[in-house]
Amino acid sequence: MKKLGLLRFGDIDFRVLDYLKLHLPSFFSNLIEEVQIMKEIEEVPKDAFYESRNQYLVRLFKAKMDVIAERLNYYRILGITNVDIFKRGSSFVFGIAELTDRDIENSVCIISLARLDPRFYGIQTLDEDLFKIYLLRILKEAIHELGHTFGLVHCNENNCVMKFSKSFEDIDLKPASFCFNCLEKLKSS
Repeated sequence: MKKLGLLRFGDIDFRVLDYLKLHLPSFFSNLIEEVQIMKEIEEVPKDAFYESRNQYLVRLFKAKMDVIAERLNYYRILGITNVDIFKRGSSFVFGIAELTDRDIENSVCIISLARLDPRFYGIQTLDEDLFKIYLLRILKEAIHELGHTFGLVHCNENNCVMKFSKSFEDIDLKPASFCFNCLEKLKSS
């Protein structure tokens, strides 16, 4: 069975996990048969923290995920963390994935909820409407990174979830769906 595992790095709101578990299958219905919230809860890697940036190097999360992926029977693993992450050469990333294809087993990707959360930008509390926006941002980023694990590259179409996002505003503007071309690639990859 082709399972997607949701792996927590630290404490993640179960409403977020349940939302992803409910919605992700419809975007990858021909590729993923089941989404499970993994029992494992990984600690945020302390050695990934860069005090001068107040951020975590994402490469060390991925290294932990690769070890877990080899040990467990998941077709894909989506890591989820609340901490702000970056990769070398960037000020931050919303998430990261290696470009692979559907035949690669145990492929992993990770998203950070930090900059998707309106509270990161000074909002004090999340009312119901802001929480819905937050959840939709998370879903779009999860779809985007998982898309990379199935061979999709960044898309130039404004109506595609695979369009590269430099800011949360970019994420808000794009849909939670693939354009025709990316959908066709996903079906045939």
